[in-house]
Amino acid sequence: MKNLFPAKSLKLSSVCAFVFAALMGIGCKTGNSVLPPSDKDNGGLILPGGFEALVVTDSIGKGEVVAQKVSQLPKSAYYQPPPPEVKGAPKSTQLNRPNNAPKGNYVGARHIAVNSNGDVYVKLRSPTVEGYGNAALRDVNGDGKADSVKVWGKYENRNRGTAMRIHNGYLYYSSEMMVYRSKLKEGQLVPDSKMDTVVIDTPPYHEHQAKALAFDDKGSMYVSWG
Repeated sequence: MKNLFPAKSLKLSSVCAFVFAALMGIGCKTGNSVLPPSDKDNGGLILPGGFEALVVTDSIGKGEVVAQKVSQLPKSAYYQPPPPEVKGAPKSTQLNRPNNAPKGNYVGARHIAVNSNGDVYVKLRSPTVEGYGNAALRDVNGDGKADSVKVWGKYENRNRGTAMRIHNGYLYYSSEMMVYRSKLKEGQLVPDSKMDTVVIDTPPYHEHQAKALAFDDKGSMYVSWG
């Protein structure tokens, strides 16, 4: 693996780990001291006392197919059977969709990153039919829900893309073989800066090759594979 970007104090280490993250629902910073109200059923989550949740978005794209159509995927790729009922859990915590099926033709997200203004950046599990690998979400009216959803970022990307991190004003994301970054600009949801290639891995492709990322407080970047 090669580090191609001459960034000051940027170091690379390997961490043999397999990391998976799913987007279910997160809170947004609204600029007010009072958080938006949670969903009555906490978005279908079972939470301990004192915790609440709301669903920011239940499908990335707002009616557009932003990933492979469900009809083009094996059922195992998008369907998970309902979890066993938790004894004593209120019925309101159970998902209300038939057979826990997804709504619309969408497949999921992997990692997310939340900017200081509440904007949410998502690494898509698979690229869209147009070839975009990322999504950006913004809450415009302060209700905690994503009012603006944009897909963006065309780069070499096959399947099961993973990383999405914000570090020192840059948005870092990865494909199976590459790590990229884009400069974030204040007030701008989708980056329009030149996409930097930070790391290139060497072929061949193989399973568990997605590049999860982490940074320490000294500016070192850690990339997992294997």
